[in-house]
Amino acid sequence: QDFQAALQQSGILIDSLRSQIRAELAWLRVIQRRLRPNVTISDDQIDEAMAEIKANANQPQYLLAEIFLSVDTPTQEAEVRQSADRLVDQIHQGAGFSAVARQFSQSSTAAGGGDLGWVRLGQLDRALDAVLPNLKKGEVSQPIRSNGGFHILYLRDLRQGTSKAPEGKVT
Repeated sequence: QDFQAALQQSGILIDSLRSQIRAELAWLRVIQRRLRPNVTISDDQIDEAMAEIKANANQPQYLLAEIFLSVDTPTQEAEVRQSADRLVDQIHQGAGFSAVARQFSQSSTAAGGGDLGWVRLGQLDRALDAVLPNLKKGEVSQPIRSNGGFHILYLRDLRQGTSKAPEGKVT
């Protein structure tokens, strides 16, 4: 009853919530039936991933979000750069990074507010890697030119890695 009252107070219809949950469960069943049988992860792949995690356990890790604006032709370069600059200005004036990413980013991460998750140096384009060590937690980068266009990065958090790697078989 408390849950229903909270939904009602937020303007969410219980029938809409039920429909959304049913749709999500149906989608999960489709994925499990059609995709899961086609995915095979070998012990060697697991060992390789574990070795990489162990080798990078003490490296800095960056919790990032991005906005990506594509430059499809050289004639678009200046226009896209101006758009990127305007977006950075809007964010500095208080616009939420996630909302701006959802609305303007042309990356697959846009739907998730630009969230890239935790990354280490070497996992991104070199131009982006070069900026990461200079960003402070909570800071938004200026537009960064890469091969495909302009990126704006937001450093949500930073951690120095762990001194302990996960346990397990590593060759």
